[in-house]
Amino acid sequence: MKGLEEILFRDEISFDPGQLFKKTKEKVKHGIDKIRGYTEKGINIAREYLETAKYVVPSVLISSNTYGRMGFYGSMLLVHSVSRGGTGGGWYSKIPTIVGTTISILSLAIGLYSLHLDQVLQYHQEVLQHQLQVTEDNYNITLTYIKQQLQEINDTITQMQNNFNKMDSSYNTTITQIQQQLQEINATLTQLQSNYQASQQEIQTLMDKVQALQQQLVTLENYTTLEGILFGNNNPSSISLIQINSVTIDNGTAYVHGTVYSSGANVILEIPIGYVEKSNNNTTVTIKDLVDAAQKDYWRSYVVFDKGDLPYLSLSNNQNGTYVISIQPNKPIKIGILATPADPSTTYNILSNLSNYDIVIQDNYTVWGLSNALWGYKTGSVIVDFSNSYQYNLAENMISIADQIINSPGNPNPTSEGLIYTYSIFNGTKSIYQNYTEYNVGQIYIPVIVLEPEEGESIL
Repeated sequence: MKGLEEILFRDEISFDPGQLFKKTKEKVKHGIDKIRGYTEKGINIAREYLETAKYVVPSVLISSNTYGRMGFYGSMLLVHSVSRGGTGGGWYSKIPTIVGTTISILSLAIGLYSLHLDQVLQYHQEVLQHQLQVTEDNYNITLTYIKQQLQEINDTITQMQNNFNKMDSSYNTTITQIQQQLQEINATLTQLQSNYQASQQEIQTLMDKVQALQQQLVTLENYTTLEGILFGNNNPSSISLIQINSVTIDNGTAYVHGTVYSSGANVILEIPIGYVEKSNNNTTVTIKDLVDAAQKDYWRSYVVFDKGDLPYLSLSNNQNGTYVISIQPNKPIKIGILATPADPSTTYNILSNLSNYDIVIQDNYTVWGLSNALWGYKTGSVIVDFSNSYQYNLAENMISIADQIINSPGNPNPTSEGLIYTYSIFNGTKSIYQNYTEYNVGQIYIPVIVLEPEEGESIL
């Protein structure tokens, strides 16, 4: 084992105490300077920890690692050496002190630095342990929180599932109710459509009725005028046919109660007597005579007005729904007072279309050799040959009624008398028979007795 001198002076061969002291001093100084740097660094580092660890350094140094224990023992040796350094004598007595001091200082520096490392390591361990503890605590807290959140989520999911089940049940119930309501709505809609169609039909019916009523209103409004009463609404005919119901004559005026064919209006005609009577050779025939004679044979009597004579007529008043029409006197109006077995419709159509028929004035003289023929007059003597006995008998009956009216049996030559005329209106053919004009009566035959007016002209 090498000695101290070999360690300190490995390059020296000879042993010289003076030289050894010198070399040792240099080495120690160099070591001290070097150690001083480490020591100051260790002291500065240790100072920061000694303030807080001054009560625990011995125990820490004792319980520390090898470098710590070296620092502890070095410090103890340093203290012991210093305490004994002033009592020895000679160089050799200083060597242990120097060596001890050097070793102690080195050990102390190393120990202090080791202490710093241990303290730093222990501090970081404690920090790490604290962080681990905090992390573990946070982990536990977070885990607990997450568990709570998971539990709440599970509870929410369970609640949502329950709610969903309820909603599903409610949904199914609602769907069923909606389907039932839809069925009811469809049934109601079908019923409404049916009611709508029925209502449309009713509306159309009502509209038709309203239109008819409006037309009737227009007609009634037209009837309130003289033309509307006598000729109806938009009637193109130029004649007005009034069927006579009764006649009275008072103070030169004939009051004729009748019904207008075109409009159905009930009227009272106030006619000056001159228009409805004819006098000749002390013989006078009035409208009342014609009407009374016609009623005995169940013929109808009529008054006929020409449309062109409306300015000579006036509407005076209304008595219980009956219109009163007056004829102004001394006016050249065309009027017809006649009797015929034909109904009002046939008579109206015949009189409205006289140009389509043949007309002859006749008497009751028979024609020799022709059983169904009578003499007639139309611009001279003519023969009227009826197609059958029924028509012939009608003509004779017409002449008989005329004889009763004018008290002239046989009614000779009515054209010369000018009181009443008997007309045969028919469709037929015209031919020459033994130098006489012959009218052969066809299917239509209407006998008409006409009273000639004293004033004005006959409608025929």
